[in-house]
Amino acid sequence: MKNEIKLLEQEVIEGNVNPLEAFIQLKKLEDLAKQVKKNIKEYAINELSKYGNGKIGTEMLGANVSLKKSAGKWCYDHIAELVNLEDQLKLLKQKHQSAYKAHERGESVIDSDTGEIIMPASYTQGDETIMIKIKKNEK
Repeated sequence: MKNEIKLLEQEVIEGNVNPLEAFIQLKKLEDLAKQVKKNIKEYAINELSKYGNGKIGTEMLGANVSLKKSAGKWCYDHIAELVNLEDQLKLLKQKHQSAYKAHERGESVIDSDTGEIIMPASYTQGDETIMIKIKKNEK
């Protein structure tokens, strides 16, 4: 499969294949691979257990395979002090974003409480990306 994908890349580079069509086909392949990987994960975990302690790992197909827990998740929603501070931070960020937008128009934003000019946030434009939504009947 790797060779076929590399061949597709070469065909695009040489101008023999429409790059947009290739991009869409690769997106479909990526989506399928993610779904299949999700579907077989438990089977793979069970198979790994046959190789001893999964945490130590094993070498297979040029890869080191081991078992580990994913990161846990902290929750602060029930701590009023933190919820309040996060709300304040959100408002503060919005104020500085607004100052940036005003700055782009050649204007300044003044803090109504202090009378000071609000420092504009900095903004970095993201890269262009191709958005692909595969139709349900095309998967």
